[in-house]
Amino acid sequence: MRIAGSIRGSGKAGHLTLESQSVVVTALGKVSLEGNGYESDKRHESCHAGGSYEGGFHGGGPAGKACGDYEWPVLVGAGGIQYASYSNGGTGGGSLLILCNHTHDSEVVIDGTVSVAGAAGSQAASYGGGGGAGGSMLVVASRLSGSGTLSADGGGSGAGTTSGYTSYSGSGGRIALHITQTRRAAFAGTVRARAGQPSPVSPMRIGPPGTVFWCDLAGSRADADPETNRHGCATRRLEVDNGDLVTPSGYHGQILATAPGRTRFEIDQLHLGQGIPFSLSPLGSFHATGHLLSHVQPNDVDGGGLTTQTRSTVMRPLEVSVASIRVHEHGRVVVPPTVVVRGASLTVDGEVVGLHSLLLDRGSVTTLSRTAACG
Repeated sequence: MRIAGSIRGSGKAGHLTLESQSVVVTALGKVSLEGNGYESDKRHESCHAGGSYEGGFHGGGPAGKACGDYEWPVLVGAGGIQYASYSNGGTGGGSLLILCNHTHDSEVVIDGTVSVAGAAGSQAASYGGGGGAGGSMLVVASRLSGSGTLSADGGGSGAGTTSGYTSYSGSGGRIALHITQTRRAAFAGTVRARAGQPSPVSPMRIGPPGTVFWCDLAGSRADADPETNRHGCATRRLEVDNGDLVTPSGYHGQILATAPGRTRFEIDQLHLGQGIPFSLSPLGSFHATGHLLSHVQPNDVDGGGLTTQTRSTVMRPLEVSVASIRVHEHGRVVVPPTVVVRGASLTVDGEVVGLHSLLLDRGSVTTLSRTAACG
């Protein structure tokens, strides 16, 4: 399948599957499901409804309020919120599956643009509606190459006549890439799930980022844990990045349990963009003696913050620099014996286990609440 022109989705809550021995999107080609998701004020039942002036939520939202499976995304994006019945929110992005793994040589080549972005909120009278959330993109292929763009960005915020009449942009959606024969470095292009652009009238009304998940050499781990590595990835990398947009502190990029009975997560590489709060969302209830476990092995945490609301394990030597880490009440994090905090903050309202030495370098802040415990 060679795409040198444009393929566009049709209808709302739209899903599209491209299945072939090979899929090539040339530099002039485009596959677009932009604005093919839920309409204004509509969303999947698992997604947070939001409030006045907010955009649609998908891969991010207020803590504990995101939706969708970060490893195998299929939801279409939520519509933005209508502003006081005056202006409609933008439509969310659609859901795209690219399936190209019939042989070891089956390849997806992206030199153009593939997008499931949300649409911008509209303007009516003096008011601007919230942007639609980015949709879902799932690529299952033997090989991935090219230098194009894969996008699940949110839609822009609708511009009101004043900042008070202007809504937030939509959240980023979710992208997952399961590649069996090549690694992430073989693709030289851009993969992103960022919030939509804010209106110049109110440039700080920005939605949360979504997530990009890379499963390198999918299916290669015969000994993979069926709960924490159900796709047998050699390396699991999660990227949460809003580019140069300043994410409001109340909005987090998030992963959460969508499969029944799932209580554990594992990530080998965690990339957080500058200033990004990131949450491992809790399950429906916390069991004080329970088995909730989130297992994070950050090879690169070069910005943002890691917020744990479940039981978490951080492996390998841990240096907190630029990124900030917060352990919520009832949260539990197992860390290496030595933790260094440089120019960042460590806030503990829950429990930190395994810590023998805590070094606070210049510019660091550490807060231990009365509910905190270290051992």
